[in-house]
Amino acid sequence: MTIFHLANLFIVKLSTPETAGRAAGIMGFTNIMGGFSSYIMGWSRDLSGGSFGPSINMLIISAILGFIAYLFIVKNEAIESKLDEVPDSKAIYK
Repeated sequence: MTIFHLANLFIVKLSTPETAGRAAGIMGFTNIMGGFSSYIMGWSRDLSGGSFGPSINMLIISAILGFIAYLFIVKNEAIESKLDEVPDSKAIYK
């Protein structure tokens, strides 16, 4: 449940008024896919003869992909925050 709140926070923080609808649509799509993840994990367990290995692998791969996406967001956020600070610092020293 916590990830839902974090995802909403990122949508509000990173989207502009022009892209807010698109961001909300992507959020809705990912929520629907997340709802089916338990069925996908159960299906992969059934296909593997009762082993939870494929389900655990799916969780690990999803976490790694999320972490990689997060790293790109943090990098862009750092660049934007540095750009925001430059005009303020120049205004102080003038």
